[in-house]
Amino acid sequence: MAAFKIANVLEPDGTGTYDKLLAEVTQKTGITFNIQVLPIARARESYAQGRFDCLIPLDTVFEARHQDHLTSVPFYEANLYAITRKSDKLVQSIQELQSMTVAGELGVPYTPEIDALIKTNKNPTLAGAVRMLRASRVDAIVAYTPDIQEMIEHDHITDIHFDPNSPIATYHDALTCRPTDTNLELLNKINHALLEIFIAQEQLQN
Repeated sequence: MAAFKIANVLEPDGTGTYDKLLAEVTQKTGITFNIQVLPIARARESYAQGRFDCLIPLDTVFEARHQDHLTSVPFYEANLYAITRKSDKLVQSIQELQSMTVAGELGVPYTPEIDALIKTNKNPTLAGAVRMLRASRVDAIVAYTPDIQEMIEHDHITDIHFDPNSPIATYHDALTCRPTDTNLELLNKINHALLEIFIAQEQLQN
């Protein structure tokens, strides 16, 4: 299966959070995952071209061409926010972006409505999109947490902001597979294992 290359989440060396979660699933089910970690845009296109049976993490709501594909229970919910310069007001809804010039990251999945706002204003990296915003080349950018929050903290960026209580969309990280009987059977087993893992984690936290 193809996997989005996301720092600390899905890594080529298998050290990411989701890599470890899938390793737990393997222990519980015996199902092994042949994972190829790729840049997001390449992973999405390779899956669309039929080169892989599954893709992680994919929310089919954000991919109209895969609406009929099978998905696991979500691994995580990633919130999407509108980021603006601190000299400008906070943006708390998609409606507020309608009159603004908006940029995003190339290859990253957004809802069709947000894609229509971004148009061709897509930078190859999140860091590049942030630079566009800080240089006043756009009015706002859209970005997911924890990615944008980690960048703000790591790079000590103090001149941009977002409202953490007002996501403009939520992306459900899930394992998505082609709609076949074999994949349905495998996903049922994977879902059972994931729910066991999540319940155990919740019990440890309480």
